[in-house]
Amino acid sequence: MWFAVGFVVAMLVGTYLLPVTYYLAAVGVGAILLAVFLVCMLRFPKFRIPAMVMFACTVGFVWLFCFDQLYLSTARSFDDQQMVVTIVAADYSYETDYGAATEGRIELSGKTYTVLAYHEKDTLLAPGDTITGNFLIRSTLPGGSHESAYNRSDHIFLTARPRGELSVTKADEIPLKFYPAHIRHRILGIIHSAFPADTAAFACALLLGETDGIDYETDTAFKLSGIRHVIAVSGLHVTILFSLVYVVTGRRKWITALLGIPVLFLFAAVAGFSPSITRACIMHSLMVVAMLFEKEYDPPSSLSFAVVCMLCLNPWSVANVGFQLSVCCLIGIIMFSERIKNYLLDKKRFGRCRGIWKKFAAWFSSSVSISLSAVIFTTPLCAYYFGVVSLVGPLTNLLTLWVITFIFYGIMLACLTGLLLPAVG
Repeated sequence: MWFAVGFVVAMLVGTYLLPVTYYLAAVGVGAILLAVFLVCMLRFPKFRIPAMVMFACTVGFVWLFCFDQLYLSTARSFDDQQMVVTIVAADYSYETDYGAATEGRIELSGKTYTVLAYHEKDTLLAPGDTITGNFLIRSTLPGGSHESAYNRSDHIFLTARPRGELSVTKADEIPLKFYPAHIRHRILGIIHSAFPADTAAFACALLLGETDGIDYETDTAFKLSGIRHVIAVSGLHVTILFSLVYVVTGRRKWITALLGIPVLFLFAAVAGFSPSITRACIMHSLMVVAMLFEKEYDPPSSLSFAVVCMLCLNPWSVANVGFQLSVCCLIGIIMFSERIKNYLLDKKRFGRCRGIWKKFAAWFSSSVSISLSAVIFTTPLCAYYFGVVSLVGPLTNLLTLWVITFIFYGIMLACLTGLLLPAVG
């Protein structure tokens, strides 16, 4: 856990404060401080935690430097250049304010990058289709001509805008690696055909996090009431899905592991591997592994492992708002939920309840403790990023989250039925 703390500190400093040219200097400073802490640790054992944090910071800056030099430097070198390239669509195209865009893959100097390619509205692309032409390549990295913290935190380091006619080649079949995008597109189509217009947008948002159809008024209502996370696919949805798998497998450990882990990561792939879902899938997988080998599941270690894995894949993920909210939410729950629950279950309050009231007290105290602890660290972030802090959020979550599970399962059932029998769905 302390290694993860130091690693995250290095990522935050490296992405928010330090220019790329200072990464090596940060490695040197970290190494010197680490040596000092190691010497102090020989006499004062309490220095082992600062030593571990500083060791992780040094490793973090080494990784930032290597990631930049071995991978990002190539993308940066093509910034603001016009060139003829071929882009492979990784998803379906969607409309923008000035045309359309498609997330795709581009190969530059033997390295593959995710690129956001802009094109005309009438150019409809599906996963596997290729588009060739003269594009203006722009970098989303700091100092790039299309600098965008949102894009690079989502692993999109390049954008491409056409400069002339484009040639589109349709794929004979969708490549397997892009099939999750096809599944998501198919599910969204089923939802729009099975649900009325006034509920289809909410169903898409709740099941897959597709909030494009949510109008401004409804979205604002969700923010003000403190349950905006319901329509942004998060760890809550992964927990609901895993609970279903656990029941379907009869709570058998090995069957749950063999079925549950692939199902969770397939769901994450279909939902686009958002940071909150990826974090939740890794943590649930570790929980299943701990259950298999009859080991104690440690949430702080599990969260730390998930965070380090995600930042190794893309250090810029630390700047992603979803990543920050998801991690801070879990930190609050891990640190305070049990304390709040025990406080509520004190004998002077609910401890003397018996029978059905005792079960109600346990459910109530658990729900309140999770709702309150989850917003302790996320509230400042919501105030900073969204300008909104919901004072009724804990109460609204308490009154509504219990029904979200049933709605989630209902949408899944409607989609599965609609796949075979549209009218019944």
